[in-house]
Amino acid sequence: PKPERREREPRPEPRARAKEVRVVEKPAAPVGPPPKPLIRIPDDAPQVVVRAGLPTLVRKGRVYPPIAFCGSAPDEARARTVLEEVRLAGEAGVHVHSILVDVEVDLAAVDGSVAFAAYMLAQILKADPQAQVLFRLVFLAPPNWTDQYADARYHAANGALGDPSVCDDQFWSVARECLARFCRQMRMLDARDHILGVHLERGEWFFGEDWGYDNSPAAKTKFRLWARHRYQNDEVALRAAWFDGSASFNSLQIPNYRQPREAGEKFVRSSRRERRWVDYHLFLSDATVERIGDLAYAAKEASEGYFLVGVSYGYTFEWSHPGSGHLSLGKLLRLHEIDFIAGPPSYRSREPGRAAPFPCPVDSFSLKGKLYLSEEDFKTSSGDR
Repeated sequence: PKPERREREPRPEPRARAKEVRVVEKPAAPVGPPPKPLIRIPDDAPQVVVRAGLPTLVRKGRVYPPIAFCGSAPDEARARTVLEEVRLAGEAGVHVHSILVDVEVDLAAVDGSVAFAAYMLAQILKADPQAQVLFRLVFLAPPNWTDQYADARYHAANGALGDPSVCDDQFWSVARECLARFCRQMRMLDARDHILGVHLERGEWFFGEDWGYDNSPAAKTKFRLWARHRYQNDEVALRAAWFDGSASFNSLQIPNYRQPREAGEKFVRSSRRERRWVDYHLFLSDATVERIGDLAYAAKEASEGYFLVGVSYGYTFEWSHPGSGHLSLGKLLRLHEIDFIAGPPSYRSREPGRAAPFPCPVDSFSLKGKLYLSEEDFKTSSGDR
């Protein structure tokens, strides 16, 4: 017999396939100027290289021990003393010398700074023919700077006029050009192979505990731009963080200077309602490092990669006040143009029998391949003459 015919069950309707939707995110608009190209370092230039895990100062295959003599020669009498000490240091095997040079932020004054630096270089080489010289450049405001750079003006908490604001692009663009001219002219000297580089100085780039805030017009403008970037142009987020329903990026004000309410020395403010002060402290440190980076790039570029560049910074263990301007050490260590960082042993505990600790996290420098110079701040046996 024929098998019974079985009715086929209807096939289920095929499921509709979900269409694949690709979301293409638009790249975020760049904030600030585009990154600058890296400056090539010539093989015969002085360099800080990492050997066996330690940053090492080398030039043309020679390793220089990381110990230096530092002197200031503002007049003829002290210049003679400094040069005698240079001779003694050279005889003891110390051939790295750091010399203070004032650089007035005035293009007409650059030649004077170059002439003094060239003279000291020539005299140092007579005292120590193997010398490698580091010029510690101190940026000084010209006598009439308050009229020229009105946006850089502010007054400290005690009413005294502060130094030109690190936020003022007009003042520091002139300083940048002065630095570039200095480096270019020093590279033209016959003794250029005895120049290690420059140490950029502006009062060690910090604000003292009782100085107050930089509330200059330039700082106010930069603070508003900084806050807009930090809060991603979201005023609702800004108002929530500041507990201020009227806060606006266009009219943001630098908070009034005041000491922490809680007793004791606090490095980080913890009150939620003090966010505006926290933001200002972070801004001041970021603005300081940004200025240092711009000057460092100018020195590297003008010297065609032949000068080491360093700065005094990172006193995060020394200063317990958060308005010091030294809170952006990590950003400084990521700058390719910075080769070394300097700082003195603690001012608070350097007396005999005390610890005299480092003011900063020294291991962080070696991890980033930077050399650290500890400025011991004591006179040699011949320095009292």
